[in-house]
Amino acid sequence: MTVETCDVGAIPVVDHATFELQRFINATDNPTLLAQNFTIPNYVNVTYTCNAGYQLQDPNNNVIGCEYVTKPRNPEKGSMIAEALWTRPDGIFCEASEQIIM
Repeated sequence: MTVETCDVGAIPVVDHATFELQRFINATDNPTLLAQNFTIPNYVNVTYTCNAGYQLQDPNNNVIGCEYVTKPRNPEKGSMIAEALWTRPDGIFCEASEQIIM
């Protein structure tokens, strides 16, 4: 069986931020498969954290995931192909934070 995964090298860059991969599992997961590669769609998130001197524009928006995106393979026959891709980091912005001078 072939399982397509998201490319770690293709994680979208967010200016002035670093990211961390976070795998989540549940009782129905295949632990052997996840141990081999944890960038399987629907099993991993990327959480962004702003660098020092920056803050998230929206503190509730700092996560993307790996998902299957389906595309027509042969529209006449209705067949589809699934590709594992990172969701877009739309709305994740790190802006300069105001520093309080004492």
